[in-house]
Amino acid sequence: QLSAYNSEGLRIDELDTKYSTEITLGSTGPEVVTIQYYLAYISLFVPTVLSPTVDGSFGDGTRDAVLSFQKTYGLEQTGTVDEITWNKIESTYYEMLSKGTYLFEPGLILPYPGRVLRVGINGNDVLALQEYLNYISNTYPEIPKVNADGEFGPATAGAVRAFIELFDIPGNPERVTATVWNAIINVYDDLYVGNFVNENQFPGIV
Repeated sequence: QLSAYNSEGLRIDELDTKYSTEITLGSTGPEVVTIQYYLAYISLFVPTVLSPTVDGSFGDGTRDAVLSFQKTYGLEQTGTVDEITWNKIESTYYEMLSKGTYLFEPGLILPYPGRVLRVGINGNDVLALQEYLNYISNTYPEIPKVNADGEFGPATAGAVRAFIELFDIPGNPERVTATVWNAIINVYDDLYVGNFVNENQFPGIV
């Protein structure tokens, strides 16, 4: 993965997926969001791994998810995320990600592509980002629509910046990290589901 980042001209210290310190009960911040996001995705394919709430707060639910991952993959069951656990969670996520087809479909939530998106980058992950932002723009016109062509140009950067400012997302306003991607797909998912409910129905209720 490091060679892939380097080929895009990215430095490893630009990524919010780098392990920095042990994460434990009571921890908060972008690192917690990242690990929660990885675990939530892994849990879709590994029944013995619990899915935490992706909220940036390391509570009992996240601890239980970490414990279930550690048990599943033969790690020491501490309930905290040290460097060994972080690396195993991250490598498991990327392994699963590499096996899938990364193509946008309406209503489909794609996982974080594993690289920071910024001006000059192109690909299906950029195309998905543009489609998500354009859909959100229908409800939030403060976010300008862009040409969904898979090219991360100045227009896409402007739409990302508008989203980050509107929803008060921390971080560099010109880069789409895991934290920003997660915020975008959460808003998209809420809007997409909400547009398909009937009278007297509510999203998430069967």
